[in-house]
Amino acid sequence: MNMIRVILACALALIASYSRATSKLYNAEAAVILKNGSPCFYIPYEISNNPAVYSDGKGLQLSLFSASQTNPGYVWKTWFKQRPAKLPNTPESCIPYGTMSKDWKGMQPKALAMASSYQLEIGGELGSYGAFFCIQKDKSGASYIAKSDHKGTCSTSPLPTPSR
Repeated sequence: MNMIRVILACALALIASYSRATSKLYNAEAAVILKNGSPCFYIPYEISNNPAVYSDGKGLQLSLFSASQTNPGYVWKTWFKQRPAKLPNTPESCIPYGTMSKDWKGMQPKALAMASSYQLEIGGELGSYGAFFCIQKDKSGASYIAKSDHKGTCSTSPLPTPSR
């Protein structure tokens, strides 16, 4: 009987650790590109023009968190009462870093550091999206968006654009 309890406890612990390791902070990946030298954010999926009843009226919120080990904290927050007329779901309609809403004071953007990890959060009527990224320079000195992780580790691999 004790052996069955031990096996059951081990199985439950394994299941719990697996689900914790695969959970995300958001529903889907957001896309991050460089536009005019600054990060620009969009949702690379089809977006309904009619929000779900439970999310109607939530507007559109964007925030950027520095996941730096030495200086973590938010570097920008904004909230739009109405979602944009042109939905941010293409590179052409992306929302540039630092865009401030007239609807809410928010948090003015801070300067972004090279090779520092950032976490993007997009929420509201459009759903919950996120991305971990950093800004790197290639051998010729050109900036590009690179992968990062939730621990604040910045890589040199380019951040892939999620597929539709």
